Amino acid sequence: MSIDEATAGLRQDGAAHLGGRSRCQHMLQTSEAARLARRLTVKYGEAALGFARERADRAIEIGDDIAFEAWQSVIEATRHLLHPSGGV
Repeated sequence: MSIDEATAGLRQDGAAHLGGRSRCQHMLQTSEAARLARRLTVKYGEAALGFARERADRAIEIGDDIAFEAWQSVIEATRHLLHPSGGV
């Protein structure tokens, strides 16, 4: 799976979409964040969390608040997958 496949649910502005319709403008829905987290975790294992954090950092660098919030949702879901007991 490529990064493009893993992040296929995100528009360039970071909002999730399905069938051409925007979902939440400020945050990925929990199910979408969980789906992306699963795909990243399958592909990258423990490194998935770092990947998502790098994307969130990049969103901050370019001033994209929507993408930042979307990646924060993915980070939270990834953290839960990798450390279900609440660790890092």
